This record gives sequence, structure tokens and C-alpha cells, in this order.
Amino acid sequence: MLGALCGTAASVQAGEYAALRESLRARGMGGAFTAVANDEYALFYNPAGLRSVYYNIFTFFNAASTLNQTTTDFGNEANASSALSSYSGKKMYLEPLDIGLLSFVNSRFGWSLFGNSLLDFQINSISGSNVDATFQAYGQFGGVLGGAWSFFDHQLDVGISGKVAYRTGAKSTVTVTEQDFIDAYFSGNTSALENSIKTSYDNKTAFSADVGMVYHLDSFYTLAPKLGLSYLGGLDFGGAGKIPGTLNLGASTESEFSGIDIIMAADYVDVLDAQKLKGGKFRFGMELGVEKLNNGHHVASFRIGHNGYLTNGISLNLWKLKIDYAQYSQTISSGLEDQRKSLGMSLVF
Repeated sequence: MLGALCGTAASVQAGEYAALRESLRARGMGGAFTAVANDEYALFYNPAGLRSVYYNIFTFFNAASTLNQTTTDFGNEANASSALSSYSGKKMYLEPLDIGLLSFVNSRFGWSLFGNSLLDFQINSISGSNVDATFQAYGQFGGVLGGAWSFFDHQLDVGISGKVAYRTGAKSTVTVTEQDFIDAYFSGNTSALENSIKTSYDNKTAFSADVGMVYHLDSFYTLAPKLGLSYLGGLDFGGAGKIPGTLNLGASTESEFSGIDIIMAADYVDVLDAQKLKGGKFRFGMELGVEKLNNGHHVASFRIGHNGYLTNGISLNLWKLKIDYAQYSQTISSGLEDQRKSLGMSLVF
């Protein structure tokens, strides 16, 4: 099923945080990024974070993929038919490809062109030989453009951005036979799944705006603390899904010790409860960066965080090639933990 549906891609975000794009760096830090947002992903978290980008960062072909543990486990089952009942409440989750085609950010403005896709098939229940599931599949591409300004002697940063995305896909509750599901997964025969979602299939362009602020507090010893706030405007893609408008709060501090740059961060996400998250809203993260480069990244970065579950990540910069890895979990709509791993590569100049 995975290979066959990569072209339509998917994500059922019910119960978990929905976003237009997510940074592997932020995932490794538990998702605590509202007050950090100082790299090529600033426009996707807090446009005011552009004022904390002290370099010209041009990124070409930033590609990442994400797979959950359940999908791997099911693929390794010796007898998928007899094992399927034990997967009730779990989901098959895959982000086949998340591509930042081109992006540029500096301390004043930034832009990004992207395309991504996602596959999310959550098994709600199994009755007899039928599988009842929540299924969403989509592929999308779009762009974001924004700017930021400083006030009160650079103590308050304010940013605004506009975004547009075209999505094609479907979101639906489906019922298929166990055999149809197994055929789709192992042999790529997705005709039964495609027929079950045909009526909800949609394609739509949506656009919205994001606003954000970062307030720099007075330095304390070697610490540079700041507070962040962002409102990420919602996007409605009709039958292909929806991203609710979301208000996030964050705090972070940056320091340097023996040549190592240290970031500690905390977020409280979805303040207005627009996303109806199943898991907790607090996010915590820490990053250690070794030997900063002239593009703002480090030769090596190590991350740990907590979003209700422990997260971790690492980045390596090999000349202009940046490799990112993150391991994290989400609480899905059934209330269960869904373990995921992400791997990405990009060319950063």
C-alpha cells in the first residue's frame, strides 16, 4: 500500500498537531520552536523569527521522509491476516516526501517553495472480516513569503507572512475487507481503497496569513532569553482536509559554553484548542551545537526534547550537505502513542 499510494500521499491529523510543514530540527526538540525559529523554517513557525536569522541562508532541495513504527512492524508480520486484529487503534503513517524546493531567509525577509505528501490510515476497529478506518491521502505544493521588523531598540520583533497551497486528496472514514487492506499493503492493489474514498476526493487552493512576535528579555549572565508568540492562519482544503488556525506561545534562551551553543526552549501550543489535541500541549527541547558555520548552522547538533514522549535528533553538516534525523512520537486519536522516525537531507548555502 505504501508504494502505491505515495503519489496521492496522506495524513489524518485527528488528535495530533497539524501543520503545513514541520522541521526535523523542531521535532528533535519536542516541537518547542516558537521562540527559537531562527533558520530556513522560521516562516512555518513564527515569522518574527526572521530577525534572529543572522545570515543569508539559501536552501536547495530540502528533502525528508517520515515513517512510523507500526508500518514497519506490520510489514514484518509473518502472517498479516492473523496479526491484523492486534493493530486496532493503531495507524499506518508515512510522509513519503517533504521537499523544500527552494528557500531563502535572512534577518529581514524570506520565502520558500515546497511540496509534500502524507499517508495516514488509522484502523478504528475490525469487525468480522471488515476493517473500519479513518483515511486521508493528499499531495500538496505551495509557497510562503514574509518579512520581519524590530522595534524598541531591537527588543521587540514582529513578523508577518502570507502562504498559499494547492492540495489534492481525500479524507474519509472507510470500510474495506481485511483482504483488500492486506492486498493494498503488500501487493499495491489499491482499487478497493480508491473506490471507498472516491466520493470525498477533492482538490483546492487555500491561502492565509501568519503573524508573530518575539520579545527579547534582558540578558542574564550568558543567557539570552526571549518570549515568542505566533498565530498560524488556518487553511481549508475542503474534502482534502483542513489545518485549523493555531495560536502558540514559547520561551527560549541561548547561551555559549566552551565553544558549544546551547538552546533551551519551551512551548505551549494550540492555546485556543482549535486542533483538539489528544496529547499534552507543553513542549520542551534542548539543542547543543558544535562549531557554527557561516550559514548559521553547526557542524554537528544534538537535540533532545519532550512532547509528552521523549524525542531526540541530530544534524551533521558535510560541506554544503546537511543531514537531519529525528525520532519522536505523537498521541493519535485513539489515545495511543505513535512512534516515528524522520530522515532528511538538504543543500544549504
